[in-house]
Amino acid sequence: MQIDIYASRELFVAMWPKLLKSTAVEALRLREHKKIASVDAARVETFFRAANEGKETTIYVDRRTRLLKREGERHWLVESQDGPNWVHRSVLMK
Repeated sequence: MQIDIYASRELFVAMWPKLLKSTAVEALRLREHKKIASVDAARVETFFRAANEGKETTIYVDRRTRLLKREGERHWLVESQDGPNWVHRSVLMK
């Protein structure tokens, strides 16, 4: 499971064509290997809440931009930050 959250609608709209293409390519790659079941909303919410736990590290890209990483037992969270605000959050299941 992977969850991506964008800080604004405008950023999501700008990313949408790339996201759609990469998701379609990955679906085609996996279609013969395994069946992918749909995920219910409660499971997604539980997974996302757990992403706020775990060992945290910060990487400073420059004076303004940084990456915050949290690694838990079953997930990785990476958050791009610009100044005091987050721009993109990605949570991946191990």
